[in-house]
Amino acid sequence: MAFVKAKFGLLEQDNFFLTSPSIDLIGEGAWHRTQDLFVLTSGTVMRRLPYDQFVIDIEAGSGDTFTFFLQDDVTHLGIAVDAGVEYDNFRLTYFDCFLQTFYSTDNGQTWVNIGGRHLEIEGELLQGFELTGDSDLLLTDYTVYRAPHVTLQNWPPGTFARLTDEHGSSLERYFDENFECHFFLDRNIEGIVEIYDLNTDPEPVFTSEPMDITIGDVFIFSSETIQLIYEGRVLDYTVTSLPTLLENFKVKNIGTETAHDVVIISVSLQNDIIEFQYQGGEWLGTLQLGSLEPEEEKPFRLRIRRNFESGLEFGLRYFDLIIY
Repeated sequence: MAFVKAKFGLLEQDNFFLTSPSIDLIGEGAWHRTQDLFVLTSGTVMRRLPYDQFVIDIEAGSGDTFTFFLQDDVTHLGIAVDAGVEYDNFRLTYFDCFLQTFYSTDNGQTWVNIGGRHLEIEGELLQGFELTGDSDLLLTDYTVYRAPHVTLQNWPPGTFARLTDEHGSSLERYFDENFECHFFLDRNIEGIVEIYDLNTDPEPVFTSEPMDITIGDVFIFSSETIQLIYEGRVLDYTVTSLPTLLENFKVKNIGTETAHDVVIISVSLQNDIIEFQYQGGEWLGTLQLGSLEPEEEKPFRLRIRRNFESGLEFGLRYFDLIIY
């Protein structure tokens, strides 16, 4: 059985405020950027947040009081940070319609809960910063994750799982009725996953290699033997950059016994139009390749048509390829 990272925990590869075009930043505030810093010198700056759940880690500081906040068409929720506090790491978590805020005094290793509340988002969601004094706000780091936990999928309900970090600290969970279990993490770790069938064997039935685990990662246990290949490289959960809007791929069945029917779709964070073409045929949003025999591979083409009405003009735009 293969153990693969199906979704990468990062929703955005870079610091949005530092790398996005100025058209993506909203508000009347005055700001500028250096190579490593986003600097708010006065007023308010905001960005659109097109996600229904997220974790945002912020490293920011100022000699004056500043506020970081979320707002939609109805609600404005902010946390004021007093001048002179001895910490500059903050976290916003929105999951299951509940918003929580945290601060860290040890550079994001552990977090102190400031408070939270139920929040039903109505309309467009914005996240921003407001500066009221004369001292600049320096935004050093800004990272957006998919969820506050790591997810394991595809073991029967009641199966026992253990996640152990590089320091030997462990978290233990049972798979639920959705064949999933979730480990809530304070930080990214190097970890090992162990799976146990406590009814039959006290020893683990599966133990992973040590691996980098990011908040929001989704791992799946799969018996499938399908590989997606680009430029001679087998793709996995890590981000792959495409140099053009028209690229060639292959899908391969590396198994030796079983054929698989293969369907490929795409999910774009910016609602770009991702289309596929097989053997010079019609461009389609869903590619049905039919049966892929053992050790057989099939080439296909991928075309991207950008959606310029999304309101988000990232320097880099992201999409996932999903194989069924």
